[in-house]
Amino acid sequence: MTNRLRVSLVIPVYNEESHLAACLDAIAAQTVQPFEVIVVDNNSTDQTVAIAQRYPFVRLLHEKRQGVVFARDRGFTAARGDVIGRTDGDSILAPDWVAEIHRIFANPTVDAASGIVS
Repeated sequence: MTNRLRVSLVIPVYNEESHLAACLDAIAAQTVQPFEVIVVDNNSTDQTVAIAQRYPFVRLLHEKRQGVVFARDRGFTAARGDVIGRTDGDSILAPDWVAEIHRIFANPTVDAASGIVS
């Protein structure tokens, strides 16, 4: 596993106040920290933005055009890492999620990877 791989994590959110803290707590507990965590607010009307701002490792962006595709793309465009991981604001990542990304992409023949989509 290479420690030089920079993993950007993009999280598009819309009204995720009931889930976002648990999602970000799971990211804070990663065995290998991501290079950056980008939360893209898509016009939330609840406390989503305030929750994201409580986490010093989060870079908060805003996307005015409504829709997860627009928010996701805003995050992808802003990402500075070598690999971009994308998850939802109500997802709880396993503690070794970023470490697993490092392991997978240590293989130079791997260009992309995907996990379970439910």
